[in-house]
Formats: sequence, structure tokens, C-alpha cells
Amino acid sequence: MKLSSILFVCLVSCFCWLACGGSGNSKPISSSTSPAFGLSGGTNSYRATREAWKQLLDVSSEAGVSLLHLQPLGWREAEFEPGRYNFSDFDEFFAIKDAYPLKYTLDIGTPVGILRYDLPEDLQFVSFRDPELVRRYRSYVAANLDRFRNVTHVILHTETASVFLAENPQGFADYCDLLAETADYIRSLAPHIKVGIYATSDDPDEALALMSRNTDFFSFGYNANRGDLDHQAALERLYAAAGDKTVGIHEIGVPTSTRVGGSETNQVAFVNLIFDLAAQHANQLEFMSYYQAFDEDPSVTSVWLPAAFPDWTLDMQQDGIAWFGSLGLHRTDGTAKPAWSTFQQRMQEFGR
Repeated sequence: MKLSSILFVCLVSCFCWLACGGSGNSKPISSSTSPAFGLSGGTNSYRATREAWKQLLDVSSEAGVSLLHLQPLGWREAEFEPGRYNFSDFDEFFAIKDAYPLKYTLDIGTPVGILRYDLPEDLQFVSFRDPELVRRYRSYVAANLDRFRNVTHVILHTETASVFLAENPQGFADYCDLLAETADYIRSLAPHIKVGIYATSDDPDEALALMSRNTDFFSFGYNANRGDLDHQAALERLYAAAGDKTVGIHEIGVPTSTRVGGSETNQVAFVNLIFDLAAQHANQLEFMSYYQAFDEDPSVTSVWLPAAFPDWTLDMQQDGIAWFGSLGLHRTDGTAKPAWSTFQQRMQEFGR
């Protein structure tokens, strides 16, 4: 997962004001009905080396997960020349991934990024119906599917689109048409893949209905801003927001730093809670990927976070460093936190 993608996914839409709860007293679920469980495909502190990818894949194998959630570059960053795409951060991943029996959920960008248009630099926005935009966007989608194999679910990254286009109803309608056409295009290339949208709890119901009218599921990110509020109520709202569609949870996690209301004890309770809810919603849940396997090295965060958010106060920056530096089921040095054994145990109960 690219640094810029992690940054905005976590800090814009996944900062839910939530908390811990739940217990570990669920019954085993048969593998015929249980969802797929996985980890977010982010290496330790974003390193793109073979060693870092192997560490993540080995941890995935140790847990017995069946998938990784991958988030390559958005359209603007990926298409460095017309028809040419950069997925180089995954080169070492591709070199070794076949040794691991995993499948993948794949986040694919749309022409709307985080509160802005997300187009290659040489492509000027005219409208979402512009034939050149549609042609080039389809090429980008096809390049993702060609490069990333064993994909079971594609998530069209619609985060903030309903906000960005709120004052442009015709533009939003055209964007939703493009999403519907893209879903059909993906199915024409890979009929086995289910297609969903990146939904947030901030999307109005009408906007969710329009964006998802030709998709198979909603996918939510749920990275708790603090570790000491009510997680269960917020997660139940996310399940309910999907209505009659199924749900994917492409990122879900809670910090353990006391600075942001967390603790390793709370993380254990959180892991139990999300598996308890997965059991209750087994027929609705497509997949759930924990975010993330490793804490982020504070020496990494302390470089990019102030540059990305120069207006943040020192206290806000320190909160962000503590947050990114404590989301993992393992510490930066690779040692496991107590929640890791809980995660493994609950995985075994689900037969996954």
C-alpha cells in the first residue's frame, strides 16, 4: 500500500470516533459460511524490499489468513505516461507471492481522488462522459487487473466523491454512470470478480444508492481514531448502512498507544469484538482485513506527516505519530502483541 494512499485512507475517512468492547465467546463457524479474513497489504513501515514483503507474507501464513488487501497507486500517480503504469512498489511482492496460497482484494482508484480530480497530468478534465477519459480510465483499470492476479473483489475507490461533487449534481450523476459502466467492464474482463464501492459512514444514503447501483457490495474502512470509545455501535452502523448488500471491511484496526486512548488490552478486546460481529453477520460479510500487521516506525512517520500536514500543531502531529505507530498486531521490531495470538485463535475458530 502506497504511503499517500495509507495517509489519506486513514486520516480522511477512516478516523471514526469509536471504542472497545466484545468478548471471545463465539462458536466456531463452518468454512462454508464464514467470510474471508486477511491482513491489509502494508509492509512494515512501507518498505518495498523483498525482505519486507516476505515478512508480511510469512505473518499472513502464520495466521492462516486467506487474503491480503492491496491498494496500488491512484490513477494520477500510476499512469506516468499515456498507457504506461507504475506498480514498482510491488515488484518484490510479485517475485515471491506465488509461494503463498493467498487471494487478494484490490482497491482501484477512480477519476475522483481525495477531494480532487485524480487524472494523469496530461489529461484535462472535461466531464466523466468524455470519451478520452473513459478510454484511458478503462486502460488503467485493465492494467491493475492484468498486474494483480488471484483477485476476488475489486473496490472502486469512491472515498469523498459524494462530498467533492456535492455542488455538481450532474457531474455526480455522470460519475455514478461511469462507476456502473466500470463494474460491467471489470466483469467482462474477469467474471469471477465481485465489484464494490469504497463507502464511508459520511456518504448520504442517496449518494450510496447511486454509486452502488451496479455493484455487488459495500466496502468500509474502520481505523479507530482512539482506543477508548464505543466501537461496537459504530461497526453495527456500518453493517446496517449497507442495507441489502453484502459488506467488505478492507481495513479495520485500533491503536494501542495510551496517547490516543489505546492499550494492548483494549486491542485484544477489539479483535474479539470484530470476530464476534463477523460471526453475527457471517451471511452479510464478504471479507475483513485487519489494519495492520505492524506498527509504523516513528522515525518514518515523523518525516512524512509534518510535510503532509504542515498546519497541524505539534500535539496533533504527535497524536498522528502515536496512532500510526501503534496500529499493528506486531511492534516495529516484529515482536507480537498479545492481540496477535487472539487473532490467530479466532481465525482457527472460523475455519479460515
